[in-house]
Order: sequence, then C-alpha cells, then structure tokens
Amino acid sequence: MGEGQVVHARLSFQSGAVVNVSAVYAKCTRVGRRPLWQALEAFDAGRGEPWIVAGDFNVVSSADKRKGGLPVNATNMDEFNTVMYTCGLSSVDFDDSPFTWTNGTLWQRLDRALVNCLWAVAYTFTNVSHLLRGRSDHSPFLINARVGSVVPSSFRFLNMWRCHPSFLETVSADWRASGSGVGMALFHSKLHSLRAKLRRWSTEVFGNIFDRVQRAADIYKLKEEEFDSHGDEPARIRLREAQAVYL
Repeated sequence: MGEGQVVHARLSFQSGAVVNVSAVYAKCTRVGRRPLWQALEAFDAGRGEPWIVAGDFNVVSSADKRKGGLPVNATNMDEFNTVMYTCGLSSVDFDDSPFTWTNGTLWQRLDRALVNCLWAVAYTFTNVSHLLRGRSDHSPFLINARVGSVVPSSFRFLNMWRCHPSFLETVSADWRASGSGVGMALFHSKLHSLRAKLRRWSTEVFGNIFDRVQRAADIYKLKEEEFDSHGDEPARIRLREAQAVYL
C-alpha cells in the first residue's frame, strides 16, 4: 500500500485484544510521500481500534527536529503534520538523543512512532527508546507498550557456556541432585533448579556479562551523543573507539 511505503497488520491476541500496526518506510521526496499519506488516511477511515504507526517517515515535524544543513522545508512539515492531525495520531515519547539519523554533518529525527487515542488509552505506558546506530546512519528504536506490572526477565542460555570445561559437570551434578515430584512435575522442578544454578555459575565464572555489555553500550551512547552535539573529528574518533569496544 502507499506504493510500497507502508505495510498494515491487524493483530489479535488470546486475551481478546486487537491492535493495528503500520510499518512505514517513506520515500525521500514530498511528491513521493503523498501516496503514503493517502494510504494512512484510507486505513484510518472508520477504524475504531488501537493503532500504532512506526518507521522512517523521511520528514521532520518541526524545525527543532533538525540540526545542520539547509533550512527545513515548511511544506514538507505541513503535509506530515496535516496527515497526523487528520488520522488523529500523536507522537510517542522517546528516550535519548532527539535525532535518529545523521550523515555526520546533518542530524534529523526521521524515525518515530505515532499512536491514535484508542492506543493511548489501551496502553497507558508506551515509550520509544532510540538504540545505538552502530554501522547504520539510522538509530533503530525499541517500542515498549504495556499495561500493569513489568514481566520478569526470561532465562537466557549463552552459547559460550558450552565451551567452558566445567559446564557439563555443573549441569550433570545439579540434574542428579535436584527435583521433587514425579513425571512432568519432576522434570519442571529440575529445570527450575538448573536455571538458578546456571545463573549463579555463569556469574561466578564469567562475571555479569550483561552489565559489561551495558556499560560498553552506555559509553558508546554517550560518545554518540557527543558526536551529535559537536560533530568534530576528535568526537568522531572517540565514537569509533567506543563502537569497537561495544562490538
């Protein structure tokens, strides 16, 4: 739809909830984006369900969403803001840098998430986190939307564990010693014990690797923000060094 600039999906969940998701990758010209605006308006018509639209819109909504380069084209902004108003869409709050794209001399917020009022009511906590650009000139973003309490983190098996000489013996010893009940109850009891054991063992042997990665990511993000603010060669060098450590 929209000449290949948007994909719509209607998602139904076991709880009975229904949401609409539109993924956008807009063209670079004002005329090229017009079929996208028409497609969004057509999709919105008479739709009384939560709706989120997210992606690269290739246009900014206001002058402060751009730094460097030529002045912002007012007509481009007006057409984008008009379709947002017509469709009843509002921008989702975000964390970190206000810019999501750069070529090293120009910074813009081209990527965003928009929601209608039904989404805002149904998912009272909706937030966008701008992630590290890495090797791209765009910042990928993570959309969080939830109602109620935060879901506990899941267990993660790390492939590097298999390479450690004490791994198999650790698994074997805990599997033999743990568990209660019979049948599937015994199996689940052993799995629960083994997950806890492997978490402790991993911290003792490797340290908290997630914290180490997060610290590297935090430094990388800081250097990215410094480069976005200053744009000079020393800031670029510090950014590349932080990127290398993070990767």
